Amino acid sequence: MLKVSSKLRQKSLSSLVQPHVFSRNFSSAAAKPEKVTTVMCVNRGEIAIRVYRAAHELGFNSVGVYSDVDSNSLHRFKAQKSFLLNTNKSAVAQYLDIDGLIEIAKKNNVDIIHPGYGFLAENAQFATKVEQNGMLYAGPPGDVVDFFGDKVKSKHYLLSLNSFPNPG
Repeated sequence: MLKVSSKLRQKSLSSLVQPHVFSRNFSSAAAKPEKVTTVMCVNRGEIAIRVYRAAHELGFNSVGVYSDVDSNSLHRFKAQKSFLLNTNKSAVAQYLDIDGLIEIAKKNNVDIIHPGYGFLAENAQFATKVEQNGMLYAGPPGDVVDFFGDKVKSKHYLLSLNSFPNPG
């Protein structure tokens, strides 16, 4: 197995990450962060742990969130800082509380939010709100999430480009 030095790995990962996430158009109400120093993952379990590990390898600080039922889950302890979500809601609703998540991110000077998988990763409103609040979103912009989340609309678009998606 080929061993790669951590400096080389960090440089390679940085070059892959930066062009993608910094290519956003930010509204005039919110300025793009000058430099990424803090990453927040708004998911739980294995995906959150992987995001925190990658953040550490890239030299970023990490912020995590957890529901009351996840208070002893490993992902809570892998982030450098971890915050309890609104316990007045169900466990699932706690992770879907967009305004609450944005508030935690702003209070902790988060530069980029990673949605994880499921929950908020396919939520166009969340992606848009993150960027409207001056943070980077680790994923496609809200309008892209919205457009390609509508299978009929996206198939018509592909057909207009003379591309032929699978029927069905």
